[in-house]
Amino acid sequence: MSDAAEIKERPFFAVGKRLDAADQLLLRTFERGSLSIAQYRRDLPGFGITTPNPISDTYMVVVKLSSFEPHDMWRDGRYLKRPGFRGGSLSILDLRHSWIADLQQPFHTINLFVPQHALDGLAEDLRAPKIGRLTCPLDSEQRDDVMLHLALSLRPALERPWEATRLFADQIATAMSTHLAFAYGGLRPGGDLVKGGLSPVQERRVKEMLMADMRGDLSLSELAAACGLSAGHFSRAFKRTTGLPPHRWLMEQRLKRAKALLLDPSKSLADVATTCGFADQSHFTRVFSDRVGATPGVWKRLMGG
Repeated sequence: MSDAAEIKERPFFAVGKRLDAADQLLLRTFERGSLSIAQYRRDLPGFGITTPNPISDTYMVVVKLSSFEPHDMWRDGRYLKRPGFRGGSLSILDLRHSWIADLQQPFHTINLFVPQHALDGLAEDLRAPKIGRLTCPLDSEQRDDVMLHLALSLRPALERPWEATRLFADQIATAMSTHLAFAYGGLRPGGDLVKGGLSPVQERRVKEMLMADMRGDLSLSELAAACGLSAGHFSRAFKRTTGLPPHRWLMEQRLKRAKALLLDPSKSLADVATTCGFADQSHFTRVFSDRVGATPGVWKRLMGG
């Protein structure tokens, strides 16, 4: 789901050796640009001056999972005094400028790096004018519960990437960038936006692809290409057709198959986990318990398996 060589070249704001956590994912969710997501955490005070970001036609969207004390910042060498922020607040930094911050207190953030050409692709897909820039005031707190919820849903994928499906991470990143485009870029879809679902042929083709790769390592772009659609159009059309986003539909199929296999006495829990695309038995047990309300072993005994 990630390419270490490419991630290394993505813009980031902090030197890893001074962090307690630095987890990253690179996601190809748009035909005209990829997104990267990072989790940064520092548990001790005194991080100090951040590394200046490489200049890039990219936005760094910072979702603060912990509170921030007032701190000093410089944009292109010009001093800015940042106020304190509560956990759950959001900042957007345009990386066409050089940013430096003096961080003296512990912090925990999830950062989304959105290239301008990804926003251009999103606007094109929605038949809307291009977004000039994402705008979010830096001198006051901006609370965004949508971005906080989406960021928190990605933490397991960042911390345990071997368990995460590429499809799930793509879907969340797409939802994040779409929300940002509407809420901070003024995006408005065109009036002639197509609102239909998948054709029967498209639906059958993409479901066959998903069932053939229950691990979920297909990307939205790959599924969309098989239907001759953009990733955004495909995602909307799939949900209209099935009632679920692609990653949730696939999860339902994985659990359905798992239940059938659990009733086979020749299948171990590890066998079921592998067959149904889970990383291992522990991952399978955790997901099954969360969705079904009982562990696979307990459910199997209750069903007489």
